[in-house]
Amino acid sequence: MWHKKLFLFLIILLFNVYSVRKNDDLVEIKKEIPTIILDIRYATTNNFTKKKLYSTDRCFARRSTVKKLKKVQDRLARKKLGLKIWDAYRPHSVQYKLWEICPDSRYVGDPLKGSRHNRGSAVDCTLVNLKTNLELEMPTEFDDFSEKAHRDFQDLSSCSKKNR
Repeated sequence: MWHKKLFLFLIILLFNVYSVRKNDDLVEIKKEIPTIILDIRYATTNNFTKKKLYSTDRCFARRSTVKKLKKVQDRLARKKLGLKIWDAYRPHSVQYKLWEICPDSRYVGDPLKGSRHNRGSAVDCTLVNLKTNLELEMPTEFDDFSEKAHRDFQDLSSCSKKNR
């Protein structure tokens, strides 16, 4: 059984290595966007696992993803808003740990398939008021595995819908 998992892991790894376009390496988000706020939840116990899964609160994403985040951050700044990042690039070893706890593909990517987090192209974030550094009202908190976390859920306050 472990041979099958190892083989699939190697296939995923090779796919990820060869699918990376030139000049689309992983970069540290905070170095590229100094105004972004970090609250890397898997570097703390403040997540659904209640365990520290990362040894550092640094976060990374593909250069192309970070360029898009920078544009969003610049536009938000005009409205006195900004981004707070909870998670970005995620190693496969962590993906396996998350899947062991919550093997539900609606909320956690199957590590045998990999996820956009494993490829460095997904970022979990929220909006903050730059004056107060307080998060804006959203439908859910981080790591909410309920129907409220779905994009099409409508039984929300108008403020949550707008911010979403």
